[in-house]
Amino acid sequence: MKKLKFLAIPIAFATAGVAWLLNQAGGPVAGFLGGLIFLLGVFYLIDWIAAMVKARRYGNRYENIYVVENPPDCDLEEVLPALRDQGLIVAVPKGKVLETALAERELLKKAGNKRGVEVIPIHFQSGMYVNETVEEYIERLTDLIKVNRSIRHNDIKEKDPDWYERNHHGEKVRNVYEWNGKKS
Repeated sequence: MKKLKFLAIPIAFATAGVAWLLNQAGGPVAGFLGGLIFLLGVFYLIDWIAAMVKARRYGNRYENIYVVENPPDCDLEEVLPALRDQGLIVAVPKGKVLETALAERELLKKAGNKRGVEVIPIHFQSGMYVNETVEEYIERLTDLIKVNRSIRHNDIKEKDPDWYERNHHGEKVRNVYEWNGKKS
């Protein structure tokens, strides 16, 4: 189905046409089938629109993506709502971290992201952290993300301060740093 995304709109119209024809044929079974086919087309179209919106967002993205493993009986997206709301973490069950990280990297590539966004997988109780508790894991995640974000934002601001001011702070003024001849 993913390979046919470019056909979303024609498929939606075709299913609507088939649904209309079945409804015209009459009978409750034909009407039910027509409605079902129409709904499938609508869901396909909604899925396609959501994929296009996400691809556009990923094309402009400059924040790294952290694919984190949910510890047992814990949903990190609920525990760390600020990170979820900023789109920084993608929390997945055990055994899905690397698969999800690869999918996120592929989406960034397809979206044409040129900002060097990294996808960073983080496992619970891995390597030297094999004995960590859920609380220690959450602390490790937040510390790692804070440090990584600080470095990333500083690098972006040094490379292109005007872009950073416009995109991170919403500033409309260009060449803000020319007045004193240096970058801050």
